[in-house]
Amino acid sequence: MQTSDGAECGLVKNIALTCIVSSDSAEDPVLQVLNDFGMQNLEEISPCTVARAEKVFLNDTWVGILQDGSEATVHTLKQLRRAQLLNEQVGLNQTPGLNFSIHCPAFVS
Repeated sequence: MQTSDGAECGLVKNIALTCIVSSDSAEDPVLQVLNDFGMQNLEEISPCTVARAEKVFLNDTWVGILQDGSEATVHTLKQLRRAQLLNEQVGLNQTPGLNFSIHCPAFVS
């Protein structure tokens, strides 16, 4: 790795100490939990329904909406992650009443 400060600036060592390289993580288990908790796919909903629901994003792709039960869904996903039934690096982000985002890590080379 070359930088403007030269080859021996310690950048590689610092990156090696601080970064996390994640492996592929399947989206299917997360989608299954979301479907079990009543997520409606985009093909199943009308535009007027979207305004009253939380949008669900999986890896930055809008996959559906949740009318009710987003708190229970978040709790269940966290429990599955803690029980190591989901990848430990699956990230959850919720803005109550607006959006619910899930990030399954992809391979970083």
